[in-house]
Amino acid sequence: MDGRGRRRMLRAAVAVTALTCATTSALAGGFALREQSPTAEGEAFAGVAAGVGGLSSVYWNPANITQTPGWQSTWGFSGVFPSAKITPQAGTSPLFPPFSSGDISRTALVPSSATSYQFNNWLWLGYTFDAPYGLLTKANYTWSGQMYSRTSRVYSAAVTPMAGFKVNDWLSLGAGVEAMYFSTRLTEATSPAPAAPNATLDGHSWGVGYTLGATVTPRSGTELGVGFRSEVSEDIKGRLVVPPAPGFGVKTNLTLPLMVTAGLSQKITDRFTLNGGYEYTHWSVFNSFPVVSTAAPPFPPAGTTVTALAFRYRDGHFFSVGGDYQWDPNLTLRAGLGYEISPITDATRSTRLPDTDRVWATIGASYQINSWIRLNASYAHIFPLGDKINIVPGNPAFIPAAIPTSFIGKLNSSVDIISASLDFRWDSPAAPALLPFMKKP
Repeated sequence: MDGRGRRRMLRAAVAVTALTCATTSALAGGFALREQSPTAEGEAFAGVAAGVGGLSSVYWNPANITQTPGWQSTWGFSGVFPSAKITPQAGTSPLFPPFSSGDISRTALVPSSATSYQFNNWLWLGYTFDAPYGLLTKANYTWSGQMYSRTSRVYSAAVTPMAGFKVNDWLSLGAGVEAMYFSTRLTEATSPAPAAPNATLDGHSWGVGYTLGATVTPRSGTELGVGFRSEVSEDIKGRLVVPPAPGFGVKTNLTLPLMVTAGLSQKITDRFTLNGGYEYTHWSVFNSFPVVSTAAPPFPPAGTTVTALAFRYRDGHFFSVGGDYQWDPNLTLRAGLGYEISPITDATRSTRLPDTDRVWATIGASYQINSWIRLNASYAHIFPLGDKINIVPGNPAFIPAAIPTSFIGKLNSSVDIISASLDFRWDSPAAPALLPFMKKP
């Protein structure tokens, strides 16, 4: 590809980034998203902290940036196709409408992108743009659980500039700073009456975190990696509306959890590589967050706690194993299995996010079209392992009231994910990387 072709690709890259910014406001796929690497998804993210997944793996470990020579970019999209229906069971309050939720899930498109640039033999700079968190569930307007949820929306967008340092032939280090935009909108019925009006809470904020990582190559064919993503504190300011009263200003502070990822990549033969991974997410910090008024009388005076967002999550864990096989010089095939321990248990599951433990089964492939372009694709099916919703005294979502408010439900759900990405190298693989301003006239 000549310089003119690469300039056209650069303009296309800018357009893709603009499309990403324009479309992510409608996206969701679960409260914490793992769709940042369509390549690594093909083997259930096994070994992603060790660089499996190429440039896109820097989301988990910024030190992986030193594995991408020259000037490279990747752009990916994941289509998330979930299905989730909640059916009321015996024990649900007889005052609630006797209707199921309908399909509360929504199809989503989750974008991701990353770019890296190698300045010399020891320094790399780059960035990622992604959506670390997302959720969109929407039940029928009139249903048995309407006092616990109608619509739940979480949207995030984060940009993370980073640097990687190749200390020597066996050790690389990386670090980055993450700026994250976070917004949420929650609605629920004000009473069990059919077509009761909505109470609505919405707000948004910016938060800052950081990421660190290291990779170790103890011998040829063996790669070890560990990555750390910090907590992000979001000081959310917004509005609470509870009809028939007018809305008023509120604020709350949410602490989004830190994450540690470890990975191993081991070449078994010249063509086959075995990978393994573990991810820990400190979800137990996501407990209960008071919502405080910022208004003046006649509304609740500033500083008054008007409600609370209660979750009481436990820590989450994800284990995976996978492998890739070099079918020929251009084609690589992948497969993987993952097991996820959800931060949500039978005792804390709600109708807003009825998450459960789950099994991931994935396949994928990459095709190297030429020296500059590689295409990647993957498919994942997620098997949920729980189906009970018990909103009774003790569940953090339970509403104490004079009327019976218990909700007992059965969940039927599944998720399919289809992902694709394009990797592009801007400089000639046979020549040292130089930015335009660094080239000689």
